[in-house]
Amino acid sequence: MTLIFVGYLFIYFHIFINEIDLLPNFLGFILIAAGLSKLADESPYFSKAIPWSVSMIVLSILPHVPILFGIPLEGFVSVLVEWVGIAITLYMSYNIVAGVGDLEENKDLNLGYENLNFAWKIHALLTIICALLYYVPIDFIQTIRVVLIIINLGVNIAFLVLLFKARTRYQSAPSYNA
Repeated sequence: MTLIFVGYLFIYFHIFINEIDLLPNFLGFILIAAGLSKLADESPYFSKAIPWSVSMIVLSILPHVPILFGIPLEGFVSVLVEWVGIAITLYMSYNIVAGVGDLEENKDLNLGYENLNFAWKIHALLTIICALLYYVPIDFIQTIRVVLIIINLGVNIAFLVLLFKARTRYQSAPSYNA
């Protein structure tokens, strides 16, 4: 579960030096895919999330390929890549959270699934609302969008804290070391 947690750090946070992202999303999805592979036997939800994390590796690299050739990704294709990425990432995350729920139930552990699931639902809702509001060209609506993005950042941090706690509880369980 550590790889999944670290992968989310790469996805949610960005540190730029000279316009280079030191925490690129595709590395986050690689880490998540590796973590899911290690947990695949623990829940079918983790197995379901693997191909989606792999597809996000490709999708998160895709916008950079045209730039290498001096052709920016714009217009309909850019919007399509963004929305497909949002849908896949939310579905992948849903399966990860459901997998934590399976671990909690099957191993009789308290991994904080209910709180993690609640944070995921709020994150999913805010992500979709913010993405939709992006296309409303009214200043007041864009101000609301910025506020929602800031709130979503807080929700993402809460999600990460809850995932870290679930990881710690899972790894400290007697069955983990068996």
